[in-house]
Amino acid sequence: MPTAAATAHPPAWPTTMKIVVVGPPGGGASSLVAAVSDLPVTGPVGREFGRRTLGTTVVYLFTLAQSAWWLVWPGTLIGAHAVIVVVPTSRLPEAYPLLDATAGSGLPYAVVVDRFGDPVRHHPAEIREALATDPSVPVIACDVRDRAAAQAAFTDLVSRLRPHQ
Repeated sequence: MPTAAATAHPPAWPTTMKIVVVGPPGGGASSLVAAVSDLPVTGPVGREFGRRTLGTTVVYLFTLAQSAWWLVWPGTLIGAHAVIVVVPTSRLPEAYPLLDATAGSGLPYAVVVDRFGDPVRHHPAEIREALATDPSVPVIACDVRDRAAAQAAFTDLVSRLRPHQ
């Protein structure tokens, strides 16, 4: 049972977090990492890295954005605190295996709906229903190429996904 002191103050943020960002090839995962990072680094195809400082927490981002992502999925998840799945609305069926693998990882996760190329502007609730995603999973829509929108969505998601200590 938590003590009065423990319930009076929310848990402290960790000093570092590792978040894995996945999406179908060309689906916006790399664009999201580039838009939100203080320091983005392009690695091999489908492997970008980023770092973002939020308060006293440094968040490290790792993308898996290519069709052979499952080959390195287990290793990439080592030490991860959460997963963000980037889903372009024009390619929802490609997100199903990503969401299944993510849900099966046991890590907290969220969905970013990339609005680039979505003239209809589907509401996140519609996307949640189409993806059959649990209501507890955060779903946020933004154009991941828009730095301000991507950063606002990312900060919101990290606050929801942060580990509770």
